[in-house]
Amino acid sequence: MLECRIEAGFLEAIRKLPNEVAKKAWKSLDLFSKNPQHPGLHLEQLQGKARGLQSIRVDDNYRLIVNHEDNFLTLLYVGTHDSAYREAERKTYISPPVNSATVQTLMVRTRKYLPLAHFLLRRVSTETPITLSFAEIERIIGSTLPPAARKHRAWWANDKSRHSQANAWLAVGWKTASPRLAEMEVTFVRS
Repeated sequence: MLECRIEAGFLEAIRKLPNEVAKKAWKSLDLFSKNPQHPGLHLEQLQGKARGLQSIRVDDNYRLIVNHEDNFLTLLYVGTHDSAYREAERKTYISPPVNSATVQTLMVRTRKYLPLAHFLLRRVSTETPITLSFAEIERIIGSTLPPAARKHRAWWANDKSRHSQANAWLAVGWKTASPRLAEMEVTFVRS
């Protein structure tokens, strides 16, 4: 299975995409993880300042910029064709020290919690643990948490196979340590 590293700029960019384009981007990444040479991806090796990076087609107007070496994929940027190629030429990417994740851990069902992943990804390594109130998390994700988050400690479990929200924090190298329902807060630590 293809392992991934996620740049903060990628999470920021995919959050800004229209929903239908974001779904196509995740679909392209899933297809890439299964068959990097699939002709529908229009995989392109970039040249010039972007040498070493690759472009994957999302649709006629959008591209993914990645760095694919062996079985490791770094997700760098997604955007319109022209903005993606401009970003690739900047080539100022430095992957933060996060754990690997599979492309499947960040599929569309995690989209609501990508802002939380982005927030955690941007924390420096000395910022651990981080305690957030449920209200702070709701501000970060721009939405309310479901009632289960306030009622059941299991909602905060670090189980990506059963909880789509856990995919967001686990994929960027964090885990929950101690949800405190009465205080309506949770602590995140680096995994």
